[in-house]
Amino acid sequence: MEFYHAALQTCRACRLETGEKVVVFSDSQKNPVLADAFYAAADSLGGEVVAVYVNAQKAPLVDPPAAAVAAMTEADLVFDMATQPWLYTASTRKILEGGARMLQFLVSDESIIARYPTPEISERCARLAARLQGEVVHIASDLGTDLTVRRGGRPVHYQDGAVTFPGDWDSLGVVVCAFAPVESEADGVVVVNGPVYAGPDLCYHVNTPFEMVFEGGRVVDIRGEGGDAARLRAYLEAVGDPNAYVIAHAGYGMDPRAGIQGVVDIGNWESYDGGINIAIGSNNIPQLQGRTACKSHVDAFVLGADMTVDGRPVIRNGRFVD
Repeated sequence: MEFYHAALQTCRACRLETGEKVVVFSDSQKNPVLADAFYAAADSLGGEVVAVYVNAQKAPLVDPPAAAVAAMTEADLVFDMATQPWLYTASTRKILEGGARMLQFLVSDESIIARYPTPEISERCARLAARLQGEVVHIASDLGTDLTVRRGGRPVHYQDGAVTFPGDWDSLGVVVCAFAPVESEADGVVVVNGPVYAGPDLCYHVNTPFEMVFEGGRVVDIRGEGGDAARLRAYLEAVGDPNAYVIAHAGYGMDPRAGIQGVVDIGNWESYDGGINIAIGSNNIPQLQGRTACKSHVDAFVLGADMTVDGRPVIRNGRFVD
């Protein structure tokens, strides 16, 4: 019943109308109760609902089967419940360019129940996202973070966990604001002291903070003792793609309901209120207008930091400035 309530609220937030075509896309590693709940909720609101079920992919950023993509391309609303993320793929771009609005599901079942979209969260997102408008973003922390990036006029994109217009993309339970810096305009040091996430194969809480050194928009060194830095170095080396080291996006979480500890939950981590997210790798989606295609996308989180935009303080010690 809790799943159904969250599904019903999410469908309403996504402005599902009678007669719209809905695809519930799920796989062999996802909780089947979740897909059933969203199928039932969309059906109860008058949607023409189709369930598409596939074997789970073994790695992130792999296109779904062609038949599944064809069904989603014809939809008005897609609920993407795949276990592995595939946002930065040609299939996603095709589906969005076809006019479907697409909602990803990567958060835990608990977050789906506790952090579905609400009007209050949407209003807060719009207000706090406006603070990121500017050209030069500087991030600093007592641990040694000192990073400067430039936006280059690219859009500031915020997520509130709902999709409301043709071609819109979002991720349920993710409340975040971000932009794609100019790929050559990120310089300095990021001290990662929060989680690291690149999909089920790389997701962990950092026990020993480590440094990511940026020069000309690329990570040129990952420094630190212990296993946390080594895990990220090994992952990127295994990817074997030079674009894996390029700055992808920068931004912050905006959901006071989200937590940073506990189970692995990328939605909680990205949404953590005042937490700063620095990503490397793929960013070539319309919402960000980034230019990097890559086989990986890594999110690294900085907690308790400061952020200024064109010299204006936005976050101080991990809290939004009033």
